[in-house]
Amino acid sequence: NEAEKYFKIITESYPTSKFASLSFVELGNISIQQAKLDEAEKAFKKGIVADPKDIDLRYNLACVFNLENKTDQAFEALEKAFQMGFNDYDWIQEDEDLSNLRKQTQRWNAMMKKYFPEKIK
Repeated sequence: NEAEKYFKIITESYPTSKFASLSFVELGNISIQQAKLDEAEKAFKKGIVADPKDIDLRYNLACVFNLENKTDQAFEALEKAFQMGFNDYDWIQEDEDLSNLRKQTQRWNAMMKKYFPEKIK
């Protein structure tokens, strides 16, 4: 796929740039679509190295951990995303990539109450 090749060139040419972190997001998403979860995980982790402040990479890493049934790691990555400012409450309630985490009702509700107290009654 041409886009995938382009993103790989960017990550190899500018490994610590904002362009690289954006490219790692895209490479990870492409890998998820291709059911290559291990490659997606690697891409998101490399992206975090390139740009440790990128909230989307943290969120996407939580999603891929969840898809890999790595529940503890998924919760940790999601919490890090929240700590860094990810705040799209409505999206996380419907994102299918987090469906298994939402089934961990006690843990999920505690996290929602901690980071979105105004949304939890």
